[in-house]
Formats: sequence, structure tokens, C-alpha cells
Amino acid sequence: MSISAIAEVMEFNSDLLPPEGISPRAKQAYDVILPFLIAHDLTFTGGCQVFHRPEDWDGDYGKGSVLVILYEGASAGNAFSYDREQYPLIEALDKELAKIGLFSEQCTTYYSAVYEI
Repeated sequence: MSISAIAEVMEFNSDLLPPEGISPRAKQAYDVILPFLIAHDLTFTGGCQVFHRPEDWDGDYGKGSVLVILYEGASAGNAFSYDREQYPLIEALDKELAKIGLFSEQCTTYYSAVYEI
């Protein structure tokens, strides 16, 4: 995915920006996930900030992760939530994350977390 394509999406949707102060490992995860979401037209957020630092997350699950992905009302959930039954998308993203030693795990119906393998 080209930088210009990513910049175009980001210009219109600040809910896909990374949280400030993310770790280098979280940035690696973000750099895999965002182009994947763009390539699969999963950039609708419903007004919800998608990426969160685990240190700032107050949910029951996701502590100790690299990055938390919130998709309540967002199309990004198609690449994370088994409840949406988009198994090929979930498997494709997990393959990409595995290349950098990470995997995603659904925490609830509306958010997932990315962890070290």
C-alpha cells in the first residue's frame, strides 16, 4: 500500500490514527493493521477511535497486550471478531501479524488485543 493511499484515508478519518506514545512494538502492529484495513475497505469507524494503548485501556481484557483495537460499530471488526464470521479476513490478518511475531485475540464482541506470540 502506498504512503499516498494511507495519507488519503487518514486525512478523512482521524479515528484511525495511532494513539500518542505507543511503544515501538505497537507501532509495528499498527503498521501492519492499518494498511490491511485500508486494503480491505475496513476503514469505517462509526466515530470510534480504533487504536488504543493497553496502558490506557480500562476494559477487563487486553492488559499486557501490545495494542488494543476497538471496533464497536466499526468495520475493522470484520478482521478481528469471530462473531462477524469473516474468517478469511481474520486468518489473513493473523498471517500478516505472525510475520512480525504477533497475533490478535478477540477479547469481547467489540474489541480485540494484539499480543506477542
